[in-house]
Amino acid sequence: MLAVLLIGSIAHFFIFRFFIHRSTDDILYEHKQHIENYVTLNDTLVPSSKSVIQPPRVEERQIDNPTLYAERLKDTVLYSESTGEFVPYRQLYFTVSYNGKSYLVNINQPTVETDVLMYAVVTSLIVLFILFTLFTYILGKYVKNRLWAPFYRLLNAVQSYDFQKTEKMQLSDSGTVEFDDLNHVINRMV
Repeated sequence: MLAVLLIGSIAHFFIFRFFIHRSTDDILYEHKQHIENYVTLNDTLVPSSKSVIQPPRVEERQIDNPTLYAERLKDTVLYSESTGEFVPYRQLYFTVSYNGKSYLVNINQPTVETDVLMYAVVTSLIVLFILFTLFTYILGKYVKNRLWAPFYRLLNAVQSYDFQKTEKMQLSDSGTVEFDDLNHVINRMV
């Protein structure tokens, strides 16, 4: 069970990370579309004060040959002025052209920190492990007390039976076919 939970933790981490990246990437592509539409209409890049990304994390740099720069996504860490720490970001690089020049645009979107994600995954799996263990314990007690009760009654009857007497052993039907068959076999043997 621990091996399954370990493998499950690793799988959860990568599944969560995939969906978080996918969600962040969708936001970045939406911002990209907004920027491209603005550039097409205004022949300039969106001013930082009008940017839909707040705080503005749009960077541009003039380039000579836009074919050398393919659109790409990557993970990075950037310093956050508000928290005073380095925060993980997802970046999208793409090219735009305006005023007869080509620019490499980089937009950034904060994402979930890896250690926070790992903490969430491990915590959820520990809770799941505790619930699974508790459920297994309760189910085991139920099975032992409820389902095996006819067997223990039969065992007590056999242990307390005096074989010197010739009377028939009093065994009641349990409602379980296997235990009832065992009762009949023991009565024939006696």
